[in-house]
Amino acid sequence: MVTRTSINLTPDGQTLIVFKNDAGGKNPEGDGNLYYTTYDGKDWSLLKEFGSNVNSTYMESHACLSADGNVLFFASERPGGFGGKDIYRCIKLPNGKWSKALNMGPIINTENDEDGGFIHPDGQTFFFASNGPKSMGGYDIMFATLNEDNKFTNVTNIGYPINTTEDDVFYVTSPDGKRGYFSSAKPGGFGEEDLYQISLTETKETFLALFKGQIIPAEGEELPDNINIVVTDKESNEVIGTYRPKLVNGTFTTILPPGKEYNFSYQTDNNEEFYNEDVFVTSDVSYQEIKREVSLEPVKLIGKIKVNQKSIVLNIIVLDNARSKKPVVNAKILLDEANGNQSFDANESGKYDGIILKPEKIYTMHVELEARKSTTVVISTVGTKSAKVINQVVYLEGKPEKFTSKELLLTITVSDPKTKKGIPNANITLTDSDGEKYETVTDKKGVVKGIELTPNTRYIVIAYKDGNISEVETFTTGAISHSKAYSENLYVNYADSAAIAALAAASTKTAVSHTSETIKVLPASEYEFYYKYGRKVINQDDQTWLNFIDNVVELSKTKSVNVNIRSSASRVPARGGNKKLASIRAQKLEDLFRSSLQAKGVDLKKVHFVKSSVVSGPKYKGDAKLGRKKYEKYQYVKAKAS
Repeated sequence: MVTRTSINLTPDGQTLIVFKNDAGGKNPEGDGNLYYTTYDGKDWSLLKEFGSNVNSTYMESHACLSADGNVLFFASERPGGFGGKDIYRCIKLPNGKWSKALNMGPIINTENDEDGGFIHPDGQTFFFASNGPKSMGGYDIMFATLNEDNKFTNVTNIGYPINTTEDDVFYVTSPDGKRGYFSSAKPGGFGEEDLYQISLTETKETFLALFKGQIIPAEGEELPDNINIVVTDKESNEVIGTYRPKLVNGTFTTILPPGKEYNFSYQTDNNEEFYNEDVFVTSDVSYQEIKREVSLEPVKLIGKIKVNQKSIVLNIIVLDNARSKKPVVNAKILLDEANGNQSFDANESGKYDGIILKPEKIYTMHVELEARKSTTVVISTVGTKSAKVINQVVYLEGKPEKFTSKELLLTITVSDPKTKKGIPNANITLTDSDGEKYETVTDKKGVVKGIELTPNTRYIVIAYKDGNISEVETFTTGAISHSKAYSENLYVNYADSAAIAALAAASTKTAVSHTSETIKVLPASEYEFYYKYGRKVINQDDQTWLNFIDNVVELSKTKSVNVNIRSSASRVPARGGNKKLASIRAQKLEDLFRSSLQAKGVDLKKVHFVKSSVVSGPKYKGDAKLGRKKYEKYQYVKAKAS
């Protein structure tokens, strides 16, 4: 007897995994194997084999695919495991075949049985069922998380009320992690094993986006059956996936990791592109749903597939701040394009979608609610050649300090497009996905080095000088795992004066503080100084110092000012001890502040200083000279006025 059971569907809905078992004759129980079928928008393909690296002469009972389709997790009773049924994984090779099966090891597998694996679309959380020592009785649902070494750790029983003393297995979650679905033999059902749904209101949402696309045929026509959507990571140029819309309604879905920009190429089967758009997924909202509709012209009339418009669409979400990330209801969104003002009201989810932007323009935007006002966000469509979806997050209360424990550094070169020679003193504006802007100027060779970047962030870079403006360059940083360098080459071309005026109007007063490796833009309320070797005296002509002093002077005119001073010494041995050195640095900075403020006529009774000092950084290994870059970043004084 042959039995077939559908056991898993990929997040994009285009690959179905099937369990097939031939029982009878010499093998009365069968040796169940795993197959898959793919959807072309209209029909499912015939069953395809995973191959001998996955299937064996023993029972393979369950499987799931990662969101990108490159990792297969499956359960097998083959010998050589840790006992009973174990969970294995295979990696898809460049030739499309699967690698040798790798046992997931004693962290996941026990001396008993494991089954029902499910990898969440975020790629970080692995759910499975086990009747091992951590079980309450029968199969229980467990989960493990992926660590920095790409290994699953911290196996945890998901607990009651999901798990019981009966069999609880085959657990899956919705993409946002807020709903769970599983099979259980718990009492009170309609039979031996029933399907259950549970709401997980306390679960932290996962960081990913669910893109829901729909291609809409012209009125009175059906959707052509030869459409593919090819999705590419713009930074790596890697194809994320190829999708077929469902012919019945034109819909397709895909999971997109955050903090990246993607290109969607809409093509026919002969690779003729009829539509193209870019989609940026912000990293500041944990779970997002991006909806996009593409309407077609009448194919019968035109004779080929063509869309009826190519637009640049802005979707906005307003959050209170980057810590709690709560949507702000009814915030006023104010958009300005060369003084062509528009205003919109955020809905109950803090969103406003579908704002159509003009090409070759630079917009400035901020949001307001009662007496609160956000910082200015710059949005550019200069150089955008295709349709584009921009998903912009705006914080009503600004953005927190950068995470700087490791470094992502940017080098920018501005050149003449004809001579290729560097352009000195060119203005550069670097804007991140939250609208935080950095401005600097190139050196005599047309280069700026060491601009510090934030991980998992999209940036827009524009250079301009004497009325000429470069094309817009965009890139997205990854997560920090080690120091990494980025570079951008900009060529300055002609642009109208309105674009330059918009950039100038959006600019804010900033200053540049030079650290051992970075150029960091600081607000006027902050000051930093790093004690590099041979540089022990604070430069009171430095613009960051002058901005900070002027800021405290202005604050003291209306209120008492608190100045928090933090100082650090590295672990390189210092005469008198490192703790004492750090403390001396804080005291010297306070003394210098006092004398500078007093010279400006400030009543020092209105300024309160709070000092703290630490010894930080890696242990000293006798490499003070060779290890300067390693130690200098922990030799500093920092101050913040409020």
